[in-house]
Amino acid sequence: MDGAIVDTMATEVSARGLRLVQSQTISEEMEISLQLFMPGNKEPLSLKGKVVFVTDEGIQSGLGIEFVFSDDSTQDDLIAAIEKLRAQEAENSPGHK
Repeated sequence: MDGAIVDTMATEVSARGLRLVQSQTISEEMEISLQLFMPGNKEPLSLKGKVVFVTDEGIQSGLGIEFVFSDDSTQDDLIAAIEKLRAQEAENSPGHK
């Protein structure tokens, strides 16, 4: 799996990590590099992380990734992207006026 490029989708994202839908075998503690494409952003966020859990539960199979930040600006960029996404979701939710 070293150097492999895998196209997948995150089902949960926070400032500390994310959960990926993943069918390929990846070991816990494995360090990975991510290109995270957030809706509304033109460029992906380049992140590093460590696999903290692996689940193999059929449709719920996936990985838990904890981000490893080398500097505060990368984490700040991620937080800004998450806040922007949540604001967009709130604007588009039923009952929003």
